Amino acid sequence: MGAQEMYYGQALRELESGLRRDDLWAQAFVKSGGDENKTKAIYLNLVATRLAHEASAPIQLDRVQTTAATVAKSGKIFFRWIFMLLVCAVVAAIFAVVASKIYEDKLAAEDRIVVEEALRNSLKNSFPHENIEMMKKELEKATYTSLMSDYDYATAITLTRIKIDASDMNMRLSSSSFSKVSNARGLCFIISLFFLIFALIVMRKKKLNYNQSRLVVLRRQRHARHRLPEKLVLKAM
Repeated sequence: MGAQEMYYGQALRELESGLRRDDLWAQAFVKSGGDENKTKAIYLNLVATRLAHEASAPIQLDRVQTTAATVAKSGKIFFRWIFMLLVCAVVAAIFAVVASKIYEDKLAAEDRIVVEEALRNSLKNSFPHENIEMMKKELEKATYTSLMSDYDYATAITLTRIKIDASDMNMRLSSSSFSKVSNARGLCFIISLFFLIFALIVMRKKKLNYNQSRLVVLRRQRHARHRLPEKLVLKAM
């Protein structure tokens, strides 16, 4: 369909409403040789051509404005995406820190149970007839110097060895837990950042699809307003 064909309907409605462009009617009258039916058909063609010409100027201006707006919008979208990615990174980092802290506390509690159980077993094997829980509490509070002064030499040496073993075990478990927490924090950050970006892309895509659907509907409605029904074209000819 040519550009001017879209305006035949508008030209016909103008003529039927009594609005006549005298300059174009005169041209049509001359070209038709005075035949009224031909004059009307030629006149409709001339009016449609003029309407198409009048409409082309603002359309070209709209295209220039649309291009400029698109460039500006692209810049805004770029910086908007950068900002949203930074927000996602911050949120993911906060989530990773909180989650790793919870995991760290859990590992610390488990390590403490393991060390206490090992300490209890060592005391039970070395001092089977003593109150293990009481000795355990005293050993945890005692220093190496106080052990040498509070107990006989053999007992102090045994308790010192048990305390050193428990301290070494605690350090090994703490080091292992620190490594686990660090790995978990990094993994949690990557996974949470991935899901946040994925959710952001999905929401953005849904919004674009909605906007495109609305644009298609608006274009169809605008095209339907300017398109001349086939029976009116035949009537005009």
